[in-house]
Amino acid sequence: HHSNQQQQQQDQQPYPERYYLRSMGSDPRKEPSNLEASFPELAADVTLPPLFPPETFFSSVMRISSPGLRLWTHYDVMDNMLLQVRGVKRALLWPPLAAEDLYTSGSSSPITNLEHPDLERYPRFAAAVPILAVLFPGDTLFIPALWHHNVQTCSLDEARAFFPGAVATGSHDGQQARLISLAPTGDSSSMRGSEAGGGGESLSAGGCEGSHSGAGNGGDGGGKNDGGGGADNGFSISVNVFWRHLDASFYPRKDVYGNKDLVQATAADAAAENVIQALQQLPPHSEYRAFYTQRLLCRIMRDVHQNHA
Repeated sequence: HHSNQQQQQQDQQPYPERYYLRSMGSDPRKEPSNLEASFPELAADVTLPPLFPPETFFSSVMRISSPGLRLWTHYDVMDNMLLQVRGVKRALLWPPLAAEDLYTSGSSSPITNLEHPDLERYPRFAAAVPILAVLFPGDTLFIPALWHHNVQTCSLDEARAFFPGAVATGSHDGQQARLISLAPTGDSSSMRGSEAGGGGESLSAGGCEGSHSGAGNGGDGGGKNDGGGGADNGFSISVNVFWRHLDASFYPRKDVYGNKDLVQATAADAAAENVIQALQQLPPHSEYRAFYTQRLLCRIMRDVHQNHA
């Protein structure tokens, strides 16, 4: 009874304040964010790993968020990388084929409480096992197109719980890209950061060099990164870079965020609406609807896969 009262009191507490700042283009309705154009002094401190040709660059977004701030689960249609400058972030990732288990509508999942999901309403979510990555200052995470991801700013203590061992993985020399080795969440303790020579600087903003154990909360090691790479106040600063890995004709012209579906996919969705309406006009209490629906699905899978091959 006492625990129930405590839970009710916690439920009645107001939500803590959250802060989120996202950089925009000079004309947010027409131009994507560009760190170099909007914040040239800051952009000079960010060196991108050579993962894409410069001419395919689409946008660079600075994100500042307070502890506990979580972005909803969604996918982007462009390859992108997330560079952590300050603070700690936890990222959960699901492959494209998990869209059904995530109940994806548009580009987003409606499931917002990942720790305590409503499995009566979303039973298939139980099968959606994510991959976990925890980003510390200097880390870079590559997020492939169509991969669903959920990113949350967390404290160093929370990061230790998610990612034991990562806090003391060693130091950066400012000349190597630190890559994250990913593992399913059921085995997150096996995840480690690994140094990859020849990859270029992951970033060098504000003293990201130094030991992770010195990037903690106040008395956690007293490291060298107090001026920029630490997680002392829990706030996160990161840079999200998007690029077009497909021909430009596939992307909508007015997409400034990089999350609108490809032109051909949008056309297919519109055609599907017409198909669904036609199938719904078949006799409702007979085998006709099921038969023609199944036949059409088999044709789509067969023809699309044949053309792909």
